Amino acid sequence: MIFSAGELTLVEYGSNDSLGSVRTEFMNPHLISVRINERCQRGMEDNKKLAYLVDIKTIAIVDLIGGYSIGTISHESHVDWLELNETGHKLLFRDQKLRVRGVTRVLGLGWSTSCYQGLWGQ
Repeated sequence: MIFSAGELTLVEYGSNDSLGSVRTEFMNPHLISVRINERCQRGMEDNKKLAYLVDIKTIAIVDLIGGYSIGTISHESHVDWLELNETGHKLLFRDQKLRVRGVTRVLGLGWSTSCYQGLWGQ
């Protein structure tokens, strides 16, 4: 990760090209989640996703392979922690009131919100 003047650029180890770059003022390891080929899935060669804060109440998820936005999630209070699961299809985030929320990507239908209690299993 390279952060300069409000722009976050991701470079994969062993590659000379950047995976992508986004604008954010929130450069904190608890507010950025990157998943790069962590768990192989049938039918998918590469899986490279980024979740980050656009502003203090808005999370954006980006597909780094295609360079497009998968979606954005707006929340009513400040987000202070977020994490994508290994496949990048689920997102956990915690707000300032210490409420943990889970968001799941429904194929072709966007993101649906539900509530979870805890972190991803090992």
